[in-house]
Amino acid sequence: MMLEQWQFSQPIGITVSDGEAEKEYRLTFKTMTAFDEAKFRARRGKIQGILVALYGNLDERTVEQTEDADALADILFRHAIIMSALATVEVLNGKKWEPTRLPEPWYDAKEFAFNAPAAILDPLVQAVLDAGNPYRLFTFGSLTDDEKKMTRLTVRPSSN
Repeated sequence: MMLEQWQFSQPIGITVSDGEAEKEYRLTFKTMTAFDEAKFRARRGKIQGILVALYGNLDERTVEQTEDADALADILFRHAIIMSALATVEVLNGKKWEPTRLPEPWYDAKEFAFNAPAAILDPLVQAVLDAGNPYRLFTFGSLTDDEKKMTRLTVRPSSN
């Protein structure tokens, strides 16, 4: 079995309007590799710096700033999940899907947080989970035995 054969993918369609025209995108999420997981951890590690830059240190925040920081942290966390498992982005051109990039604000976590429609977050995170990424992969805990079995690769010695 080749390493890439254990991966799953989960496509999801979204329609985006710029006020004048609509574009239909197809985002495909994949089972994350070890490198993708490391990118997720790096993105997650930047969240605190963004919060401090916007709202100051935790012990210096007002109640309102703390609530805003908590809300932003939630969106930034979900953005890290989404972007770490994103495999391909395609746009519908006539009747054909063509590779493309998402609009630039999607790639900047803070920009995304303040501009993305709220209704888009849950379906995208769900597509990441449906692609074979257990939610616990994105937490600080360890995988359960069942989750380990789901993602485990069986390596057998060569018969040569």
